[in-house]
Amino acid sequence: MNNMTVRTPWHLWVVGVLAVLWNSIGAFDYVMTMYGGMDYLRQAGMNETFVAEFEQMPMWMSVAWPVAVWSAVLGSVLLLLRSRWAFISFVVSLIVYVANLAHNYGMSELGSLGGTAGLVIATIITLSLVFLIWYSRMMTNRGVLR
Repeated sequence: MNNMTVRTPWHLWVVGVLAVLWNSIGAFDYVMTMYGGMDYLRQAGMNETFVAEFEQMPMWMSVAWPVAVWSAVLGSVLLLLRSRWAFISFVVSLIVYVANLAHNYGMSELGSLGGTAGLVIATIITLSLVFLIWYSRMMTNRGVLR
């Protein structure tokens, strides 16, 4: 076994910092919704129909949403710490986020009420998680993440 230390590529720091910043937006939104409640959603531009539908979310969504958000934040921090656990954290986030999307677009009106902007944001979030999963797996395979 070779005991050489693998150098951290410059792009890991760029991807890691951008991932923390990007996923902090979701964390901010979650915290503000929990503490600001429906007033925060209204101030964010959501109409009364959206707010009413949001208030009807099932309990499992109240658990799934923070799991998706905080595992993405955790994965981003783990990426900066060069931990191979970043991959698992991003996978958990994507799986739970897809469950959230299934609810929003298949079991409620939240998806359609979010309009085109909501769909674009959901697509960007999904693609960013897919990228972070790919990137963290690649860095693990190269021995950068331990």
